[in-house]
Amino acid sequence: MGSESTFIGELEVSAGVEPTADFADFENLTNVALIRKVASEFSDQLELMPYQRAGEDMQLAVSVYLSPKSSPGRIIAVLARRSFPHSKQMLIALVKEARERLDLLRKISSRFEEASLGSARESLAKVLSELTSA
Repeated sequence: MGSESTFIGELEVSAGVEPTADFADFENLTNVALIRKVASEFSDQLELMPYQRAGEDMQLAVSVYLSPKSSPGRIIAVLARRSFPHSKQMLIALVKEARERLDLLRKISSRFEEASLGSARESLAKVLSELTSA
């Protein structure tokens, strides 16, 4: 994926809420270089996406891609979304939360290709390993 096709953040404009001067300022976030580095390494399996809705604080969503059994394509499963992590420890905690929540999909695992669930688990484990060793 070329750099012009890489998503660097997601914003949501809300009716009646004026964006502030720092709204969706994805370039100046704490730890954004580390987050983008890890996200780019695992971009085939997951997203670490900054997100901001007008009138609210910046957040980071941890999502994985799952393949449905019923049709071609991918599903984005948002596993965790919290206040933007301003420390490496907060980022690690958010990724751990996402890994734990992936297990909640066991009840409907028959809807997804097992390989995509395995890939999601493995990718989250690798992200955690990289974050804790860096």
